[in-house]
Amino acid sequence: WTPGHSAGHICLFDSSRKVLLSGDHVLPHITPSVGLHVRAASNPLADYIDSLHLIGRLEAELVLPGHGDPFQGLPERTARLLEHHQRRLDEILQLLAAEPVSHSAYELAARMHWGRRRTWDDLSGFERRLAVTEALAHVELLHARGQVHKVCTDGSIRYTLPEDQTPQ
Repeated sequence: WTPGHSAGHICLFDSSRKVLLSGDHVLPHITPSVGLHVRAASNPLADYIDSLHLIGRLEAELVLPGHGDPFQGLPERTARLLEHHQRRLDEILQLLAAEPVSHSAYELAARMHWGRRRTWDDLSGFERRLAVTEALAHVELLHARGQVHKVCTDGSIRYTLPEDQTPQ
Protein backbone atom coordinates (compact mmCIF):
# COMPACT_ATOMS: atom_id res chain seq x y z
CA TRP A 1 0.00 0.00 0.00
CA THR A 2 1.56 3.30 -1.13
CA PRO A 3 -0.93 6.13 -0.56
CA GLY A 4 -0.31 9.70 -1.63
CA HIS A 5 -1.08 10.13 -5.31
CA SER A 6 -4.35 8.36 -4.49
CA ALA A 7 -5.54 6.88 -1.20
CA GLY A 8 -5.73 3.30 -2.46
CA HIS A 9 -2.58 3.26 -4.58
CA ILE A 10 -0.36 0.18 -4.41
CA CYS A 11 3.04 -0.77 -5.80
CA LEU A 12 3.97 -4.37 -6.52
CA PHE A 13 7.51 -5.64 -5.92
CA ASP A 14 8.86 -8.93 -7.25
CA SER A 15 11.83 -9.49 -4.94
CA SER A 16 13.08 -12.52 -6.89
CA ARG A 17 13.38 -10.46 -10.08
CA LYS A 18 14.00 -7.14 -8.30
CA VAL A 19 11.29 -5.44 -10.34
CA LEU A 20 8.97 -2.78 -8.95
CA LEU A 21 5.65 -1.97 -10.61
CA SER A 22 5.38 1.58 -9.29
CA GLY A 23 2.18 2.75 -10.96
CA ASP A 24 1.88 6.51 -10.43
CA HIS A 25 3.85 6.51 -7.17
CA VAL A 26 7.32 6.95 -8.67
CA LEU A 27 7.58 8.27 -12.22
CA PRO A 28 10.85 8.71 -14.13
CA HIS A 29 10.62 12.37 -15.21
CA ILE A 30 7.67 14.06 -13.55
CA THR A 31 6.48 14.44 -9.99
CA PRO A 32 3.21 12.62 -9.28
CA SER A 33 0.41 14.95 -8.29
CA VAL A 34 -0.29 14.73 -4.57
CA GLY A 35 -3.19 17.01 -3.78
CA LEU A 36 -5.69 17.48 -1.00
CA HIS A 37 -9.22 17.17 -2.33
CA VAL A 38 -12.60 15.80 -1.28
CA ARG A 39 -11.71 12.12 -1.73
CA ALA A 40 -8.13 12.40 -0.44
CA ALA A 41 -6.88 11.22 2.93
CA SER A 42 -6.60 13.93 5.57
CA ASN A 43 -2.86 14.31 4.96
CA PRO A 44 -1.98 12.75 1.59
CA LEU A 45 1.45 14.38 1.35
CA ALA A 46 2.56 12.91 4.69
CA ASP A 47 1.33 9.52 3.47
CA TYR A 48 3.18 9.96 0.18
CA ILE A 49 6.44 10.97 1.87
CA ASP A 50 6.23 7.99 4.24
CA SER A 51 5.57 5.70 1.27
CA LEU A 52 8.52 7.14 -0.67
CA HIS A 53 10.84 6.38 2.22
CA LEU A 54 9.65 2.76 2.25
CA ILE A 55 9.77 2.29 -1.53
CA GLY A 56 13.20 3.92 -1.78
CA ARG A 57 14.69 1.16 0.38
CA LEU A 58 13.58 -1.65 -1.93
CA GLU A 59 16.35 -3.37 -3.85
CA ALA A 60 14.65 -2.83 -7.19
CA GLU A 61 16.89 -3.00 -10.22
CA LEU A 62 14.08 -2.09 -12.61
CA VAL A 63 11.07 0.18 -12.07
CA LEU A 64 7.99 -0.10 -14.28
CA PRO A 65 6.04 3.17 -13.89
CA GLY A 66 2.46 3.88 -14.87
CA HIS A 67 3.70 6.62 -17.23
CA GLY A 68 6.98 6.79 -19.10
CA ASP A 69 9.68 4.26 -19.83
CA PRO A 70 11.04 1.67 -17.40
CA PHE A 71 13.98 3.04 -15.42
CA GLN A 72 16.70 2.17 -12.95
CA GLY A 73 17.96 4.09 -9.93
CA LEU A 74 14.99 3.91 -7.58
CA PRO A 75 16.85 5.26 -4.50
CA GLU A 76 18.09 8.28 -6.44
CA ARG A 77 14.66 8.97 -7.94
CA THR A 78 12.87 8.74 -4.59
CA ALA A 79 15.51 11.06 -3.08
CA ARG A 80 14.84 13.62 -5.84
CA LEU A 81 11.08 13.39 -5.22
CA LEU A 82 11.59 13.92 -1.49
CA GLU A 83 13.84 16.93 -2.22
CA HIS A 84 11.17 18.35 -4.54
CA HIS A 85 8.54 18.23 -1.81
CA GLN A 86 10.91 19.74 0.75
CA ARG A 87 11.57 22.62 -1.66
CA ARG A 88 7.80 23.14 -2.00
CA LEU A 89 7.39 23.17 1.78
CA ASP A 90 10.26 25.66 2.10
CA GLU A 91 8.78 27.82 -0.67
CA ILE A 92 5.47 28.09 1.19
CA LEU A 93 7.25 29.03 4.43
CA GLN A 94 9.20 31.70 2.53
CA LEU A 95 6.02 33.08 0.96
CA LEU A 96 4.33 33.28 4.35
CA ALA A 97 7.40 34.93 5.91
CA ALA A 98 7.75 37.46 3.08
CA GLU A 99 4.20 38.72 3.49
CA PRO A 100 3.10 38.12 7.09
CA VAL A 101 -0.65 38.21 6.49
CA SER A 102 -2.93 35.22 6.14
CA HIS A 103 -3.09 33.47 2.76
CA SER A 104 -5.51 30.99 1.23
CA ALA A 105 -4.18 27.90 -0.54
CA TYR A 106 -5.26 29.55 -3.80
CA GLU A 107 -3.23 32.67 -3.04
CA LEU A 108 -0.18 30.58 -2.14
CA ALA A 109 -0.52 28.50 -5.31
CA ALA A 110 -0.71 31.67 -7.41
CA ARG A 111 2.64 32.84 -5.99
CA MET A 112 4.48 29.52 -6.24
CA HIS A 113 6.74 28.33 -9.06
CA TRP A 114 5.31 25.49 -11.13
CA GLY A 115 8.05 23.75 -13.03
CA ARG A 116 10.93 25.09 -14.99
CA ARG A 117 10.30 28.76 -15.70
CA ARG A 118 6.53 28.32 -15.26
CA THR A 119 4.41 30.67 -13.24
CA TRP A 120 0.73 30.72 -12.36
CA ASP A 121 -0.04 32.71 -15.52
CA ASP A 122 1.44 29.92 -17.66
CA LEU A 123 -0.92 27.27 -16.26
CA SER A 124 -4.17 26.12 -17.87
CA GLY A 125 -7.35 26.02 -15.81
CA PHE A 126 -6.91 22.30 -15.16
CA GLU A 127 -3.28 22.79 -14.14
CA ARG A 128 -4.30 25.60 -11.78
CA ARG A 129 -6.81 23.29 -10.11
CA LEU A 130 -4.06 20.71 -9.58
CA ALA A 131 -1.70 23.44 -8.34
CA VAL A 132 -4.20 24.58 -5.70
CA THR A 133 -4.76 21.02 -4.43
CA GLU A 134 -0.99 20.47 -4.30
CA ALA A 135 -0.39 23.77 -2.48
CA LEU A 136 -3.15 22.78 -0.06
CA ALA A 137 -1.55 19.37 0.58
CA HIS A 138 1.79 21.05 1.31
CA VAL A 139 0.42 23.77 3.58
CA GLU A 140 -1.70 21.22 5.47
CA LEU A 141 1.41 19.12 6.09
CA LEU A 142 3.13 22.23 7.46
CA HIS A 143 0.09 22.80 9.66
CA ALA A 144 0.19 19.19 10.91
CA ARG A 145 3.86 19.70 11.78
CA GLY A 146 3.06 22.87 13.72
CA GLN A 147 4.98 25.11 11.30
CA VAL A 148 1.90 26.94 9.99
CA HIS A 149 -1.15 28.28 11.78
CA LYS A 150 -4.59 27.64 10.23
CA VAL A 151 -7.37 30.20 10.65
CA CYS A 152 -10.98 29.35 9.75
CA THR A 153 -13.32 32.35 9.57
CA ASP A 154 -16.46 33.10 7.57
CA GLY A 155 -16.16 29.87 5.58
CA SER A 156 -12.60 30.67 4.53
CA ILE A 157 -9.44 28.80 5.51
CA ARG A 158 -6.27 30.88 5.65
CA TYR A 159 -2.71 30.19 6.75
CA THR A 160 -0.04 32.19 8.55
CA LEU A 161 3.21 31.52 10.30
CA PRO A 162 2.85 31.06 14.05
CA GLU A 163 3.48 34.33 15.88
CA ASP A 164 6.84 33.15 17.19
CA GLN A 165 8.03 32.55 13.59
CA THR A 166 6.67 35.74 12.01
CA PRO A 167 9.45 38.21 11.10
CA GLN A 168 9.35 41.45 13.09
